[in-house]
Amino acid sequence: MRWSAFVRRALLQQACDGQRPVFTKVKRCGVSWKVGFGIAFVIVAAFVAALIYSMTPTGVGQASSKTMAPGFMDSIRVGAQPDGLVPSTAGFGAGSLYTQAYHALRSLAPSRHALRRINHIADPAGDPRLMTIVTLIEKAAGKGLARTHLLFYTQPPLPKVNDVVQSRLETLLTLTAQAGAAYQFSNHLKKAQAAFSAGLAFGYRLWKKGLFVPERMVGIDAMDESLAGMKSLYRKGPLKNMYLDHSVLKLDRHVRAALSKWDAKYQIVHNVNPFAPDLINIIRHDHDVSWRIAAITSLGVARWGTSNAGKARAMLRFLSKESRSNNGWISAAAKQAAAFTRITINSLSD
Repeated sequence: MRWSAFVRRALLQQACDGQRPVFTKVKRCGVSWKVGFGIAFVIVAAFVAALIYSMTPTGVGQASSKTMAPGFMDSIRVGAQPDGLVPSTAGFGAGSLYTQAYHALRSLAPSRHALRRINHIADPAGDPRLMTIVTLIEKAAGKGLARTHLLFYTQPPLPKVNDVVQSRLETLLTLTAQAGAAYQFSNHLKKAQAAFSAGLAFGYRLWKKGLFVPERMVGIDAMDESLAGMKSLYRKGPLKNMYLDHSVLKLDRHVRAALSKWDAKYQIVHNVNPFAPDLINIIRHDHDVSWRIAAITSLGVARWGTSNAGKARAMLRFLSKESRSNNGWISAAAKQAAAFTRITINSLSD
């Protein structure tokens, strides 16, 4: 150790005398060798700090293992199509017919109480007004859909406990399922098939063409419900068909697998107390724009749920950045979320 210290001092003295030591390039006359180690330590510390900061979303904390899990950010897909289970399409106009059905229901049931009453009607065939709506959905099943998105919201929906638009869409699909079940009970199997097929077609289109999470959620639930009604149709009786029965079981299996993934993500995004780091992780990395929009909206809620002023400001800065996104829907959602007030938050439980 003493010999090493002697050699080190000699080499440093060489540097002071203008000679270049073999292993040092940073030593200069009058500067202690400790400064070099100090500079190196600062550089390493700065690098580590930058790495940690890059893993910490905008200063609000680190995302949980739920959103960091492999595959979590992948788009959720139903790995089968309703081939043979829905009518063949001719021409276009399905979007217009679905819109007519939606507005007809809104006129008939402007309040949630009226919607609940309709949902408890076991046989819609007893009310011509309801059957008009079912008929529109059945006609739409045989028409093409050219729209990029099948939308029923004029702006990104708020994460409300009771969303009236979502409730209306659910009621539309409930009507077709109830009509199908009633027809099947009365042994009008072809009519039951038409109703279940119409519900499946509408649900599949909401799932594929919907933009917002509530629309797509209604869609996948509707597929699940319609397939449940079709199972007995093709397994026995006059409409028994082994090929269609296999198609129902296959699609049902894929729908349930997608539902499981969908529910897991829904519990994170639509949470009473949303966890901001997970939301930001989804906004940054999710492959599905539907979830990015939903997470942005929930982040606007999370900003008002924290008592940490610094974190609230960090969330607002993040929303301001997203409001400049090239995606118009992302930008609109971020602007809306940044403008939330306490009044907005209080209205979510209405």
